[in-house]
Amino acid sequence: VCHGATFNFCWKSSIKVQVADRTAVVTTNAETIAVKPTGIQEAIDAEVAKYPQGRSFIRPSGTEDVLRICVEATTQEAAD
Repeated sequence: VCHGATFNFCWKSSIKVQVADRTAVVTTNAETIAVKPTGIQEAIDAEVAKYPQGRSFIRPSGTEDVLRICVEATTQEAAD
């Protein structure tokens, strides 16, 4: 079951994005909320608001300079 959803399954998508410094992104709440850099969570929330019952979060890799972008939605098309 997707986060807070009433349907039985969800579609997921995940990509890795190369960054210069993974430590520039700081997260909280089990790595589902970005607190740094300022404004990034608000940008994520604005995109997620376009997709009912969707969610997305970013988290820095622990071993390489990449960010992992994770998305859940009611359809694969929305997740992509």
